Amino acid sequence: AKLPEEEQAQFVIAALDDLFLMCNKDLPEWEPGQSPVNELDLYLTSLRENQLKSIRAAATKLRAECTSVEEALNELDSFRSQIRAVAVEPQNSFPDVVIWMLCADKRIAYYRIPAYEVLYCKNDDFRGKFCGKVQNVLFKNEENRLEIPALVRLTVWLGHEKDESEWLRMQREGSLSVLAETYENEWYFVKWMKSGPGRPAWSDASGRVEILKDKLTPPAGWKWERDWFVSPELSLFYDKDAGHSEFLEDVYVNETRMPGGAWQDAKVKYTDVKGDPCSEFENIKPPEGWRWKDEWKVDFNRPCDEEGWEYTVEASMGGYVPTEKMFHMCRRRRYIRPRVLISATSPIDETKKMPEEITDPEQCWEYAIGFGQKFHANKRPVDLVRRRRWQRKLLPTKPGAPCFFNMTEKAGDNKALLAAPRMVLMYDKPRRWQLRAYVFQARDLLAGDQTGLSDPYARVIFHTRSGVTERIDKTLCPTWDQTLIFDSVEAFSDPKSLADNPPPVVVEIFDYDQLGEDEFLGRAVVQPMVKLSPTEKRRPVLQWHSITKGSKEGGELLAAFELFLLTGEPLPPTPSKRGADIFVVPDGVKPVLQRTGIEILSWGVRNMQAFQLMSVTSPSVEFEIGGHLATTDIIANTKRNPNFQETLLFMDVMLPKETLYLPPMNIRIRDHRQFGRKPMVGLHVIKCLDDYRTEPINEEYDAFANFPALLNAHSAQRPVGSAPRGTTAVLNMRMKKEPRRISRKYFEVVRKNSNRQQVLHASRESDRRRLNPAAKKPPRNLKRTDEPNSDINSFYIIDLSQVDEDIDWWSKYYASTGDLSKCRKYVDMGYDTMKVYTTSLESAESFHGFNDFCDTFGFVRGKNLDDEEGNIVGEFKGSFRIYPLPDDFGAPMPLRQLGKGRMDSSPVDCTVRLYVIKSFDLQPNDPSGLADPYVEIELGKRKMDSKDKYIPNTLNPVFGHSDDVIGETVIDLENRYLSKFNARVGLPQSYYVEGPNQWRDVQKPKEILADFCSKNFLPEPRFEGADCLRLGAKTFYLDSFEPTR
Repeated sequence: AKLPEEEQAQFVIAALDDLFLMCNKDLPEWEPGQSPVNELDLYLTSLRENQLKSIRAAATKLRAECTSVEEALNELDSFRSQIRAVAVEPQNSFPDVVIWMLCADKRIAYYRIPAYEVLYCKNDDFRGKFCGKVQNVLFKNEENRLEIPALVRLTVWLGHEKDESEWLRMQREGSLSVLAETYENEWYFVKWMKSGPGRPAWSDASGRVEILKDKLTPPAGWKWERDWFVSPELSLFYDKDAGHSEFLEDVYVNETRMPGGAWQDAKVKYTDVKGDPCSEFENIKPPEGWRWKDEWKVDFNRPCDEEGWEYTVEASMGGYVPTEKMFHMCRRRRYIRPRVLISATSPIDETKKMPEEITDPEQCWEYAIGFGQKFHANKRPVDLVRRRRWQRKLLPTKPGAPCFFNMTEKAGDNKALLAAPRMVLMYDKPRRWQLRAYVFQARDLLAGDQTGLSDPYARVIFHTRSGVTERIDKTLCPTWDQTLIFDSVEAFSDPKSLADNPPPVVVEIFDYDQLGEDEFLGRAVVQPMVKLSPTEKRRPVLQWHSITKGSKEGGELLAAFELFLLTGEPLPPTPSKRGADIFVVPDGVKPVLQRTGIEILSWGVRNMQAFQLMSVTSPSVEFEIGGHLATTDIIANTKRNPNFQETLLFMDVMLPKETLYLPPMNIRIRDHRQFGRKPMVGLHVIKCLDDYRTEPINEEYDAFANFPALLNAHSAQRPVGSAPRGTTAVLNMRMKKEPRRISRKYFEVVRKNSNRQQVLHASRESDRRRLNPAAKKPPRNLKRTDEPNSDINSFYIIDLSQVDEDIDWWSKYYASTGDLSKCRKYVDMGYDTMKVYTTSLESAESFHGFNDFCDTFGFVRGKNLDDEEGNIVGEFKGSFRIYPLPDDFGAPMPLRQLGKGRMDSSPVDCTVRLYVIKSFDLQPNDPSGLADPYVEIELGKRKMDSKDKYIPNTLNPVFGHSDDVIGETVIDLENRYLSKFNARVGLPQSYYVEGPNQWRDVQKPKEILADFCSKNFLPEPRFEGADCLRLGAKTFYLDSFEPTR
């Protein structure tokens, strides 16, 4: 996004060229051995060829005629959608590849890979995009829970057996080894024994197939390379704090008692959570490379009593509860103490030292309570079974020979089974990497508390490591500004392969809770930037990443991730610290800040719902952005006046210069109640403030530049041929310039005693005929008269009682909609028409929803609901202006933009007139397929309807002057009243004092002009005569706008 437009255009052109070349390639043809081609195949092939041809032509035209990068991207996105639509195979009969994760013979997670993504073909163009390639997959659980069971990095190849050599050729990661495997099982009855129930002494991992290592022979075409050896599971060598930069050490203090007796120390006083003995917690030392972060303390964040104890009948039975009973004989209390690495860049030894060669096989047993349970390395008193794994390496003697063993489930069973050996990739040594996670901020997170806020922190997970950020209390837009460093991350993969497809970084957001488990708020999966050499000049860029919670959007995360290969070269210096343990985001990555001014128009609050059974009557609103806070005054009583007395606020803050990094605006409303209580009753987050960014207005600002028409219209002298017009009683009425207009529109209003007559001046015969084109003579309702002192040769007197007899508002409406048969006289008279919109004015693009004065923001409360409007509890009306300020604090400040010409926030008495004309295509509501519509109007607590005058049996009623709701329209009258578009009664094209086009606005034209100039930083208008207007140093003459007047 930061690239220059020229470079972006080059990328777009390259993408179009690639698309053109790919669309020129032929589709695959039928080959022997495939299913016969049917009619659907032929039709689909023709459809795909035509679609590619169409895309190819459109891409060629786009490359030649495109004028903007945005337009090209939209077209490319359309091309991608078209290709995906025809790429789906409707007759796909090949099953998907499903990978299961098992635990104790139970399927706990899976991942499904469509077969066409990994299917092999000799032609690279028709091969699956992930065939033989490394991919990172996030497993899913069958219960569809929100956590990720596993993140697996794997390679899948699916093809014919005859093409197996291609799979071996494509495999470049490590060396492939084939191992035969069997498990030695034992049971404990006084001593360890080789025989027991439910499982043979030698078997596979599941225990269903007996595999005797002395009787196992290699398959045909294979031979043994060496003798059997013990190979313990690698997971047994991992410490409990492996991969952690912070770990919570815990010890349980146990006590027992006799029935009716007092509590005393148990026989084994100090144990771990599983009951195994451990050292006294005061004598526990942190491991090498770690230090204590805090002191030992009792853990109360769990089900326990006020002293931290939990109770049970017998410790070996478990089942601890927080409430003490007479029959409880055992209790325990948990002590915890966190420890952290001395340095975030210190290497972490993830595993215990594994010997090069196992000299004592007795050390490699795995223990469990029973087969089918989880095994562990150290024996516990309750363990009754154990096992150890034996392996033997195989080497091929015949290329392409199958490596499956033939065996039976049980001894003496004739049913043969095919058992596949274990195939593993062997590496000489792992590669070590360092990940730097730059977690700057998040916005619009989900609410985890009933207050509508959260106490969020982020957990960053990469490969086998994880770390957490600090916790930010009571916010949905936290700014962590923190760098997490994971050093010496071991990865068994080729560096170039890992750079092409690196393991993803998973960032999970949680809401901290004092009691119970922290609530999961969402997850973001991000690809890190990989650097094979620390000297690379590329720098990571902070970007917004979507946070999701299942199928629900959970906000956005602003972060970047950098992965270095540790080659011995010096790494970039670590960022500076904030406090003792927190690294901040370095300056090269952190957004550049600039001094910024924020003007806030806080107009008022609306429709506030009750909070804690009490009405919200005395609210104030807080505005928080980037850690800076501004607060409005308190509304005394929202029932009397829901607007603020002081409507303008200003904030002088340091904010990111780039719009992309601009933090969100948090709008919180508090209700001021008795005894000093100020509960937060609602919250709104504006995550994008682009619409409110403007340029600063200085003293030398030329407001005329915003109005090109005024720049072209002003003149220093009067236009040639025009004479000054004096201020007389003549009322100039300009009609709309229609084909039947009067070229010299001079009308003079005169009052006769009783017959209301109007004098019409007509300077040419053509003008008189335009009044009635069909008449050779003047109309009958015109009487010619001559005045010797008049500068006009002749004029006609119109009897308004005759002219207006058939002309009313409906005539104007029909003339505006083009129904001339009902308004012929209105059209002949040349009166103004109006524009009829097909939608509400708020939906018309030119009016911008009437939000130019203020916007409406909905407050939410409590945890986020699935229904978007389910927790809306009120509205705030206001607006913002954001612009840069001078870096020099002594420089003059720009002009305020929201303070010019703003209206008083006190209540205003208004008359609301609603003209309901007609409706179109209503929803049927009767068995006949029609409806009996009427109109119902609700304004505040007042309600009116025309139920007594319903229109029967119609879906297109004409009202002119339903009990089920057929349709509904909501209009914000306040926005219309305050809008600069004068959406109160409309702005007529001409000024009439009577008749169907009579001026209806409470403000006269001069008042409207003065208000317009005040709001747009124009000088105060000054009138000179009837045709001259001065705005500052600029002069405007009426003839410049209306040369035919």
